[in-house]
Amino acid sequence: PVPEFFSQFSSSFTYTPENSSSAEFYRLCDELGWEKNEPQRTQAHKEFKNALTRQFNTNYGTEKNSLESWQALCKHLGANPVPKTLNRCRQMVMTTHVNLVDLVDVFESDKVATVFDTVEELSRYTMATGKYFPREDIDAGDLLKHLLRPILNPSM
Repeated sequence: PVPEFFSQFSSSFTYTPENSSSAEFYRLCDELGWEKNEPQRTQAHKEFKNALTRQFNTNYGTEKNSLESWQALCKHLGANPVPKTLNRCRQMVMTTHVNLVDLVDVFESDKVATVFDTVEELSRYTMATGKYFPREDIDAGDLLKHLLRPILNPSM
C-alpha cells in the first residue's frame, strides 16, 4: 500500500523505499511545492496515513491473537530467539517502546526498529521526525489498535 500511494506521483517523484516512508512523504511535499495547510497536501497526508495503516496490516496482520503476527513484531524488534508463545511475544512487544512507522519501514529489510528506553523518549522522537501513526483509521486491525499509544501525551 505505501509504494502504491507514492506511485500515483511517479511522473514527478521517485519513491526511494530504502528511506523512511515519512521522510519520503515530506520530500514529496517539498518536491511538489505543497505548503503545510494546502488542501492537496492535507488530502495526500490523509491518503498516506491510510496507506501506512494498510501496510502495517499487510506486514504484520490484523488479529491481536495471532502468534505469527506477534512473532513478526518481535523479529523486527530484534528478538533473538523470537519467543515461541503468544504471551511471551505480547510481553516483549508491550514492554518495548518503538515507533510504529519504523516497524512498517523495516519490514522488508533485515533491519530492526529503534527501541527507546522510555515512552517519553519515543514521544520526543516521534514529534521530532513526524512519524505519527493514525489513531483513528477505519482500516486499522485489532493488532494495530492494541499497539497504539497516546504519543503526544505519554503520561496518559
